[in-house]
Amino acid sequence: MNQAINAYYNITAESEFRERERLWAKARHDEATALRYEREEGREEGREEGIEAGKLEVARNLLAKGSTLEFIHETTALPMEAIEKL
Repeated sequence: MNQAINAYYNITAESEFRERERLWAKARHDEATALRYEREEGREEGREEGIEAGKLEVARNLLAKGSTLEFIHETTALPMEAIEKL
């Protein structure tokens, strides 16, 4: 009887251990996925900010050369309000 009880505890412990390991692996995978997603989001935001900054620089240069606001708007696709603030 004691052997049966010990065997039961061993099997239970092993399955619990396997389940804990499975959950631990899933948590590591979820964390890695979240970090990758955040990195991609950050890259996209940085890219958008860089594009916007580039458009503003082009708009400033065009204004300095005497271009009209409408031409700058068509060229850069910036909102007229942003161009007028320059």
